[in-house]
Amino acid sequence: EFGRTLNLMVQHEWKPHAVAYNSLKRALVVVEDSPGDGDSVHTNRTYHITEEQIATYFRIYEDSVDRLSAFYGERSRWAEETGTSLEKQVNQCLFTPSNGGGSHLVAQCVNFSKDIDLVLEFLDLNATAFSKIMKKFDKLTSLSLREAKLDELKKTHPYIYEGGVLREYKKRSCEWVSKLDKRLNAQEEPVGSTLLSHGRKPSVSRAKLS
Repeated sequence: EFGRTLNLMVQHEWKPHAVAYNSLKRALVVVEDSPGDGDSVHTNRTYHITEEQIATYFRIYEDSVDRLSAFYGERSRWAEETGTSLEKQVNQCLFTPSNGGGSHLVAQCVNFSKDIDLVLEFLDLNATAFSKIMKKFDKLTSLSLREAKLDELKKTHPYIYEGGVLREYKKRSCEWVSKLDKRLNAQEEPVGSTLLSHGRKPSVSRAKLS
């Protein structure tokens, strides 16, 4: 089930920021109506989601949106601070004759790029979680709110789908690696393109799957 997949794929320290998928599912556990005739074994039983459950569901839903928004804000600040520092170092390396340390700087840019990839994957996974849980909501309540809620989410929190600042710094980091590789092309093989193509592990490692 998707809830287990979400739990396994998210880094341990990021779990508090992920969509509370399992809590949302629990909020939608159907309530069995009491049969009209308790003496009949053939009485048709009916099931429904109560108004209180729906209210609880959307409280959890909005809390998930808020927590993911706060996570994006923190990661955006990290990307801007780290990216600004790296860009300054890259420019110094590119425009200072015989400036050493190029290979080390390439490795830093590659790690930065791959760390951003982890955040973008996390956002994409949560976008999928919102879509799946709203599909389940519609199925159990017959309210058909999924399309409207997802459209609203895309308008108010587009970075969940597009990456926002993180996507911009991902693009820049790849450009820095390319420029640094051109400067280091005297080597047998450019450092940055090799690291990117072979998937060097980023500095932020994934937690063990539990």
